[in-house]
Amino acid sequence: MWREGKHFLLLSHENGEPFNPDSMKNWWERFLRRHKLRYVNIHALHHTMVTILIELSIPLSQISKRAGHSGISITNDTYSHHVQTVDELATERLSEVLNRKIINQDKPSKTNEKQAPAVKMSAK
Repeated sequence: MWREGKHFLLLSHENGEPFNPDSMKNWWERFLRRHKLRYVNIHALHHTMVTILIELSIPLSQISKRAGHSGISITNDTYSHHVQTVDELATERLSEVLNRKIINQDKPSKTNEKQAPAVKMSAK
């Protein structure tokens, strides 16, 4: 951590001091022009970071700290649609794994036993 742990910033001066918000905005706009990139509000990088971390299944408590939110509920409330999408994906994957195991375990034997019905998981 820079400056004796005082700041934990994604973007800062080399000594760890925070940028002046206006100079950061100006720097960002010059950077975009120099590299011929379309304009994106610099705060969008914050949202992009949080969204990517959610999709990587990083715990919300860690994401909340990194985002500088005062609590996990802010992260969850602000990004709940992304959290829900990832939760639905997790449910689908879990169902796939469980169904694969049930199907492999319960393959009909020589005695023609019936196959167990597939398991359907719910995110709610």
